Amino acid sequence: MDAATLHRLFEEAQSPDRNVQMHAETQLKQLEGAPDFLAGLLTLIGSPQANSAVPQSAAIYFKNRVIHGWDSPENPKKIPISQQDKAFVMQHILQAMCPLPHTVRIQLTASLITILQMEFREGRWPQFLPEVLRMVQSQDHQTVYSGLAAFQEIAKLYQYKDNRDQINEIMAQFLPHLHAVVTKLIPLNDMEAGAMVKIIFKSYHKGIQMSLSKFHSETANLVPWGTAFVQVVEKSLPVDGTVPGMPEDTEGRDNHPWWKAKKWAFACLNTLFGKYADTRSAITKTTKKDNNAAFATIFNEHFAPNILAAYLKQVELSISGVWLSPRVKQKICVFLKDCVNRKSTWRLLKPHLEPLVSSFIFPLMCFSDEDEELWQDDQVEYVRKKLDDVLEEFRSPVAAAEDLLFALAEGRKGQTFLPIIGMVNGILERYNQQSEQERNPRQKDGALKMISILAELVLDDGSPIKDQIEQFLSVHVYPEFKSQHAFLRARACEVTLCFDGLEYKNEEFLKSMFQAVLAAMQDSELAVSVFAALAIKHFFEVPSIFEGMKGHVQNIMQILLNLGNQVDLEALTAVIDDLVEKYASELAPFAVQLGASLRDTFLRIIAEVNAAGDEYEEGVEEKVGAAEGVLNTIYTLVIAMESSQAILAELEQTIFPVIQNVFQNRVFDLYTGIVEIIEASTYCSKTITPTMWQVFELMYTALVDPNSDATDCIKEFSGCFDNFVSYGKDVFMSSPTHQQKMFEIIGMVMTGAYERFSDEDRCRGAELLECLLLHLRGGIDAYIPQCLDVAFHYLQDPKKVAPRTFRERCLAIVINAIYYNPTATLALLEQRGQLQPFFELWFRNLDIFRRVHDKKLCIVTLSAILDMQPEMVPEQMRGVQGWGMCLGAGLKVFEGLPDAVKAREELEKQASEDSPDVEDDDDDDDAAIDPASLVDDDSDLEEDGDVLDEEDKYMMYLEAVKEAQGSRSAEDEANDELEELDEEDLTMETPLDGVD
Repeated sequence: MDAATLHRLFEEAQSPDRNVQMHAETQLKQLEGAPDFLAGLLTLIGSPQANSAVPQSAAIYFKNRVIHGWDSPENPKKIPISQQDKAFVMQHILQAMCPLPHTVRIQLTASLITILQMEFREGRWPQFLPEVLRMVQSQDHQTVYSGLAAFQEIAKLYQYKDNRDQINEIMAQFLPHLHAVVTKLIPLNDMEAGAMVKIIFKSYHKGIQMSLSKFHSETANLVPWGTAFVQVVEKSLPVDGTVPGMPEDTEGRDNHPWWKAKKWAFACLNTLFGKYADTRSAITKTTKKDNNAAFATIFNEHFAPNILAAYLKQVELSISGVWLSPRVKQKICVFLKDCVNRKSTWRLLKPHLEPLVSSFIFPLMCFSDEDEELWQDDQVEYVRKKLDDVLEEFRSPVAAAEDLLFALAEGRKGQTFLPIIGMVNGILERYNQQSEQERNPRQKDGALKMISILAELVLDDGSPIKDQIEQFLSVHVYPEFKSQHAFLRARACEVTLCFDGLEYKNEEFLKSMFQAVLAAMQDSELAVSVFAALAIKHFFEVPSIFEGMKGHVQNIMQILLNLGNQVDLEALTAVIDDLVEKYASELAPFAVQLGASLRDTFLRIIAEVNAAGDEYEEGVEEKVGAAEGVLNTIYTLVIAMESSQAILAELEQTIFPVIQNVFQNRVFDLYTGIVEIIEASTYCSKTITPTMWQVFELMYTALVDPNSDATDCIKEFSGCFDNFVSYGKDVFMSSPTHQQKMFEIIGMVMTGAYERFSDEDRCRGAELLECLLLHLRGGIDAYIPQCLDVAFHYLQDPKKVAPRTFRERCLAIVINAIYYNPTATLALLEQRGQLQPFFELWFRNLDIFRRVHDKKLCIVTLSAILDMQPEMVPEQMRGVQGWGMCLGAGLKVFEGLPDAVKAREELEKQASEDSPDVEDDDDDDDAAIDPASLVDDDSDLEEDGDVLDEEDKYMMYLEAVKEAQGSRSAEDEANDELEELDEEDLTMETPLDGVD
């Protein structure tokens, strides 16, 4: 490939003249298929004669070409890279990286992972590791840097692989050399040294993220690495010019390579301590961490105290005013939280409780400059960040400090709870005693936030201050609803929300709190209104407020809808949903208007999601979540209007654009919510309106579209189709087209690609066949052979019907066909030679027909056979033996019917009382596991002993469940997956319901 030609084309590709630019891009595209195209690019990238902008552009083009064309046989639109080019790249790319500036080098580095995935993992790049090892041992600074960057890509390749043998070998080979490099770099202050240390520590962390290798756990290796981590943790990074490139502004400082290196030093120590050095007996006993027991003991005795001391020194520096990056503070809080629950570290941490809480945690709780800036610039983003940002929970020092505070108060309650509450009270009392000019409202905000975090413990039955909290709210919270500071008004609402479990003793104060929250919903500041809207939900449950709220319901709903149009927040739609459920009668006159508002909100959100396209935009995921919340509210509204058929019919028309939008735009993530609405509407109406017949067509089109994902939701779709048949019987009886469409869907599910549909999906398909046979008697004679074909496709192969429930459903198809038309079906079975085999199989499996409906079906079908004219009965079934078998089977089913009826009545009683589902201990191994039984009762008798928090107990429970299930057979697992279908469906309505 001619280097001069490539150089000219890349220069022209950056021309301000769009025509010149497009011509160059077209020519580059045409050259991609040349056998030495990548070789030419790699040469151009490293050319010292190239225009300064050309290498950067060429490197980006190189990266994209590698990513999209290295392995593209399955994509005919992509031009494959020649073997000649691949060989050249693998031979030269590592050396090509060395002399390049950082901005160009990172483009080549980014292409390495693709080549490693395709070539190294398959053993086709054996020279990679030796070459990288040679680079990291080089005396040339740039060569070492490039080698480290390449090593990080190999660490990334194996980061999450279950088989750790190869990466463990690689780590054992490389880490001694990397430690030699990092030891030389730590005393340096330049930015490149910091970047290299960051790469080394980040690569080390990738090696321990999934498991701890023998190399990592050996003391001889742990000592030098642990020392290096602590040295970087303690490394001073002043802004006085001694650290080159260290900005004075905090945002820029946070991105400095040395602060990033610090973050990864903390991350490595946190993972070693938090994941692998837990010596608590309950944890090691339950989670089988005994393999790391020796490491954990050594680490806790010889390393953890020094690491904790280093962390506490950083806390002291922060308290004294030295700046720490947010991620460093977050990592410190995570480590200290783990220290709280372990006796070996708690004893060292306990003396520092007061300054830790009052001077490190408390400032993080207070309304900050960043909060103020975001509040002023974008309150929608402020609300989203505070309420709905999952990433914020993992990276924010504030969220980590909240977890640490709760861990201190819960895990060491006897030693910490009251002192912490005393600190909070002290802040609030001083605030009240100060003049208006002396008061710091941000400090009050922080104190109130701390009490909110501890609300669960404050309201606990054993809490020594539970009886005082109402007075606390009256003195310290209620006045802030009228604060001149908007963030304190918002905090008052949030505190009210956090104490939603409080049983107020003073009725007048309760009403005052309600009125304050109600007024705050109409606050001029959006954030205040949102927090008030979330807090109002609690009052729906208070009997004395419930009646008084009825006059405000429509006004509250309108405010909530307005807020929902400003902030796409799932929590808000949950409040709307609850309001609809609790005040259905009051909202009935408003239902269609409410439906229209919800429709418009939904369509707006989806339009914004579609506008974002395939590219990720911050907030898109939250918008999809908010759209799901709107669908939940529409569903609740439909259910609430069941008693008013006229409103329900109008509501169907109103929300039709929502359903249409989801199906036509293939918004797969929202299929479940949409289908629930359709099923609820058709069930509540007990009729299929013209609007819903349009919906039927949309559902059919979605399912048969080969490019649609709708088949993944066949379980959800089946309930709707059942309703269409049940309540649209007249249309199906008179419309061969509708019949054909239903049987096409069933055929696709029952006889389509086996891996595409599960046994549960096929059970749903069989149930749809049963629905058609029961409701359309006399209307689908032509489809009886197809029904039998579907059933015997599975019944003739015992392996295909191994799951009990699926076997029962396949048998039920044939039984239903016999009940539909005994004469024709029995004759067809006899003609096919399937009559005797079927009855033998049926009668051998009578015990698997457990539900009342299934038993009734067996009884009415056997009765129909016994009622046939003798001459119409197949010869094989005549005589004493044949009649006797049918009669005996019928009696056996009759014997089990009373127990099935009783079980159903118990379920109905339980449902009417809104009781939680009761699991059958005999069928559910999980039910035998009591989480409390996993904890050593003596583990926390010692005041400073080990303790277990809720997360620990939950993880132990999961491990115990996993162990209990380990010995179960594949058939048990298959049956469990279908267990839900074995249960009585109390909402199912069939023509057999009237059979006594």
